[in-house]
Amino acid sequence: MLAKTPPDNLARRVARGPLFGTRDYDDIALPPPARTRLLERFGQYGIVLACDLTRAGVDSVAALRTELANRSGLNRFRTLLADHFGRRADLIKVAHTLSRTNTLTTNGSARLQSTLDTLKSEITTLELSHTQHFQALRVLTDHYDGALTLSPADAAELLRPTGEHGDSLSDRLGRPADAPGLIEYVETRIDHWSTLALDPTVPPKTANAIRFARRQYEEFLADLL
Repeated sequence: MLAKTPPDNLARRVARGPLFGTRDYDDIALPPPARTRLLERFGQYGIVLACDLTRAGVDSVAALRTELANRSGLNRFRTLLADHFGRRADLIKVAHTLSRTNTLTTNGSARLQSTLDTLKSEITTLELSHTQHFQALRVLTDHYDGALTLSPADAAELLRPTGEHGDSLSDRLGRPADAPGLIEYVETRIDHWSTLALDPTVPPKTANAIRFARRQYEEFLADLL
């Protein structure tokens, strides 16, 4: 069922990490509970790879299992990241994959241990190189979990700089990139979120979301100047 989803659309949805298993999408018929189970069993990488194989003609569970095992090495992992997520603003949340690798065993094989160590290093490097994207995903997760205490207007605005409505500057600002007074608008948003950040009673997760929104607008302003 997932394999019928256009590859780019599926990659974008899976890149949302935990949100893939909780949100409703018009282009994905599989219900959220089933997607959550797939995430827990296969991870983001495994889901995309399994759908790739199904589209390529693998039509039985046994054959799919064999192909997944054959293609689960480091080189395939790197290729998948580059092909599906490397050019996207929202990078795949590989922390989930890293946590799964920590449970793997190598049965004393030095070669397998070396490969596993290299894989962990690659994933950690990606996390450190794309901190902003992981922070955006955390903010979105907290929002959809109902963990934020923002006003309805602020909560709705928060979705834009996080990239929930699109990755372009106009998507993130909610107005055309060549709209008059855009710099002044961004400056007012920085002031607004900076004011919210001054409240010492704001819960930690909400404070983190506020700081993230402010930093995003500061980066938007730098891009516009």
